[in-house]
Amino acid sequence: MKRFSLYSLLNFPFIYSLSQRLLTPGAGLLLRKQFMQLFGESRGLVLDVGCGPELSTPHPNGFIIGIDIDPYYVKKYSISHVKSNFRKKTGNFKNCGVVSSSEALPFKSNSFNESRCMGLLHHLSQVSALLTIKEMIRCTHHDGRIVVFDNVWPKLPCFRPLAWLTRKLDRGKWIRTEEDLLELVKNACVSNYQYKRFTYTYTGLEALCVIIKKAGGV
Repeated sequence: MKRFSLYSLLNFPFIYSLSQRLLTPGAGLLLRKQFMQLFGESRGLVLDVGCGPELSTPHPNGFIIGIDIDPYYVKKYSISHVKSNFRKKTGNFKNCGVVSSSEALPFKSNSFNESRCMGLLHHLSQVSALLTIKEMIRCTHHDGRIVVFDNVWPKLPCFRPLAWLTRKLDRGKWIRTEEDLLELVKNACVSNYQYKRFTYTYTGLEALCVIIKKAGGV
């Protein structure tokens, strides 16, 4: 018999979404400005890797494909946007979800204008995370970009005990420091990238956002 775990409750999209709101107070407000700067110009065909049950970033002006290994999340991801599109009645927001591992994306090379990865890598081992970044690079168009956003340990945990405790209790086993996350990006044969670290909750949770510019022909 499979053992029950509190973490298994997060497989239900409603509970997952509720937990995100409870454990990251202020994230919606604090991230809004950051996300508008990051994704305000996103357009064309966009890939959302590790999409979860809902899009956590602004919708691009175009078509977005979300991939996740959990079929329940993929179903919820697709349905939520269908309802959103119906309410907006704009016709320019389209999406679909695909069940897939991030280590072997089921898409041709140079398929997407942009690839996003939001809060996924701390759930992946070093090998899996490296393969995921390489796959995102492979699937992105030669003049496109890859956006990697992930949690990092507080630099000064003694001044941010709630943030440190939240990270400690996270079901992701591979939360990294800023230095470790940047080293992972470099190991993916990336030389052209920019990064920004910022606080995104009232409790002091910190994240690192890395924007990779794909070199022509890679």
